[in-house]
Amino acid sequence: MDIENVLFYRKVGDKKFLPNTNTTEDIALIEKASVSESPNGLCFRNCKLTEYLNEYQSKGLDYYINTGKTMLMKMEGEKAVTVRIIRKWQESWMGYNIDVEILE
Repeated sequence: MDIENVLFYRKVGDKKFLPNTNTTEDIALIEKASVSESPNGLCFRNCKLTEYLNEYQSKGLDYYINTGKTMLMKMEGEKAVTVRIIRKWQESWMGYNIDVEILE
């Protein structure tokens, strides 16, 4: 199945000092991909991927893969879910491939 506009992001800020804020930071956007289900989550294939890299904020997907940290994933028309990126790789003849584990 083809899918568009899958956003990976995280919540930022300190709820202790600013309890009514809901600030987020975009990590990456899958603009277009083929997606299939896996036993633990989703497999995105041939992704047109945009990573938001900024030395002061987002560190891109590789940081989250290497540290095992979780993030939020939102697909159009769906509720955000907590995920962990298992791996990301690129084939020479196509776009990126990303395996995602859905935690909740």
